[in-house]
Amino acid sequence: MPRRTRVRGKHRWQAASRSKRRGRHFPLRQRRLRLRASRFTTLGCKKKVFQPGVRIWSFSSHGRSHRPLGWTTDRVHHLLSDLEYHVFLILDWARDVVDIREQFPLPLQTTLAIARRSHLSHPWDRKRARYRPVTSDFLYTVRTRHRVEPHVRALKYEEALSEPTQLRSLEIERAYWHQRGIDWKLILHSQIPLAYVANIEWVHPYRRPLSLYPLAGVELDRIQRVLIPMLRRSHDRCCDVTDWCDARMRLPEGTALAMVRYLIANRLLLVDMHIRIIPTNPLIVLDDAQDDFLL
Repeated sequence: MPRRTRVRGKHRWQAASRSKRRGRHFPLRQRRLRLRASRFTTLGCKKKVFQPGVRIWSFSSHGRSHRPLGWTTDRVHHLLSDLEYHVFLILDWARDVVDIREQFPLPLQTTLAIARRSHLSHPWDRKRARYRPVTSDFLYTVRTRHRVEPHVRALKYEEALSEPTQLRSLEIERAYWHQRGIDWKLILHSQIPLAYVANIEWVHPYRRPLSLYPLAGVELDRIQRVLIPMLRRSHDRCCDVTDWCDARMRLPEGTALAMVRYLIANRLLLVDMHIRIIPTNPLIVLDDAQDDFLL
């Protein structure tokens, strides 16, 4: 049996575990390497999953935070406000968007150099007495016909533009992406199509068949063959059509309405997403798919 090495009266693994719990025992260089490694977590040996630079528990938020499971990335996203959540829904619905990364951290040394050249004060964390990293709200990738293009979007409420600190951070972020030739835009809350977002939010939890459990594949196909022709022909309220379908097929109450949300989420039932979907109103069914809205 190998001999255990003691470090100041403790086993080596015990000392390492104590140092791991107390971040101050690690030298600065090693802590930076750990911070850099935390941005990406390796799954298996091939796939890497992005980890945002700021998570919802990193600090207290003045608004509501969200942790939705993304369709595009198949991971949980950390969104710090309703505005971020609305933009995320727009990106997740778009068919040409192939990757979404929120709270993307910018290299601290690079943003410090940009601040010095531009004679701007870099964001500072007073509580921890150190520079605060600059993050981009969204870095997403769009697949075009010939290539894949990255885009960056900064999100702000209108009242935040009166704060000098916010403006300085935006200028540092803009200069960083401009140096790299990547499209960067500032999106305000007034530019968000609220009806479009509300429709996506209504169907977003029903993308996967598991959302309709315990219905299986054969039952889903049977309900779909009955429900879609009825919605196309009928001018009645959507809830009346789904109630009729539940009664005819002897389904639990609300199953057909959940099926409508599933069909819209998977684009098996094409509707006008720019008009608010209300179950007590007739459903506007389209023959051709609409173009996705992108900011």
